[in-house]
Amino acid sequence: MNRRQKLTYAGIGLAKVSVILIMATAINAAILYKTLPADKTQWRSLTEKLETYHAQTTVITTNVETFTQQLQAFDAALQQQQTAIDTALSLQTQIIANTAQLETQNQQIATLHRQLSRYDDKFQQLKPLPPPAVIPKTGVIKKPTPTRVSNQRPKASISAPFSLLSLQWRGAVRIAVVAPLNATSLTQVALVSKGDSFQGWKITAITDSGIALQQAKRSTNIKVTS
Repeated sequence: MNRRQKLTYAGIGLAKVSVILIMATAINAAILYKTLPADKTQWRSLTEKLETYHAQTTVITTNVETFTQQLQAFDAALQQQQTAIDTALSLQTQIIANTAQLETQNQQIATLHRQLSRYDDKFQQLKPLPPPAVIPKTGVIKKPTPTRVSNQRPKASISAPFSLLSLQWRGAVRIAVVAPLNATSLTQVALVSKGDSFQGWKITAITDSGIALQQAKRSTNIKVTS
């Protein structure tokens, strides 16, 4: 029998005692009523005894109710404690199961480490295979590849056919001032622009530093004479 059942039975016992006392009080009152004396003094004494019995019965009843309420509260507390205990036991069971599973996994990991260590030892013991032997071919003579001689001659540098004296702007058109190499008078000086020809050379471009010339398949550049 647990504590809860003992407390419940104790409350029931007190309730029974209270009922018995109330019944005894009622019986005593009935007996006294049948034997009521004619004397007022005795009547008053009996009335006081009845009131005393009634007060005692009320106190006992109140005590029983109070104790019953305390039993109910204590029972609720016991119920909460029991729930907490059940929860703790469940958690303890889960912890034990998880601990056992963890130990099993640790054993498996240790086994895998041992296997890897054995494989590593075997791998270290393996020697690299020598390269395959090269068998020389006999009876075959390779002829040296003849060196091709380029027939192209280096391009000879083309000397400037005339002098570039200066570059000028005439509106939006750029003008080059040119003259023969051995010019002796200003009448030999000429003004040319892109697309013009001078002494058999065509001016193909005029830049900030000089002009580009072309004659047949030949081309050259002339810079401003300093």
